[in-house]
Amino acid sequence: MARLIEPAPNLMHRTMLMTLYATGLRRAELSHLKVSDIDSERMVIHVRQGKGNRDRDVPLTPKLLETLREYWRWMKPRTYLFPGTGKGWRADVPITEKIAFSSNVVSLDGDPEC
Repeated sequence: MARLIEPAPNLMHRTMLMTLYATGLRRAELSHLKVSDIDSERMVIHVRQGKGNRDRDVPLTPKLLETLREYWRWMKPRTYLFPGTGKGWRADVPITEKIAFSSNVVSLDGDPEC
């Protein structure tokens, strides 16, 4: 999986891909994550109003927490973890394009370990 995440063009995209992979979040859930949803003491991420309008907690791995902290120091998001560029309001970042870009950079054909 590292071969898919590492070619991401910048830290934001790499962190988004890593969060999707490590937590199993859906794209819409990722785009709605707020900084306050990261609970480093309990090592969970609070997912609010996910599929079926249900709240849930997903585990936060130490590696993901380290990457999220690095991303936070670099980006300094205020409300939404992955903000857009419009007046502090989150934008539905085209995450699927980031994944497509990464998978085009890396050939995943015939690699059973991914």
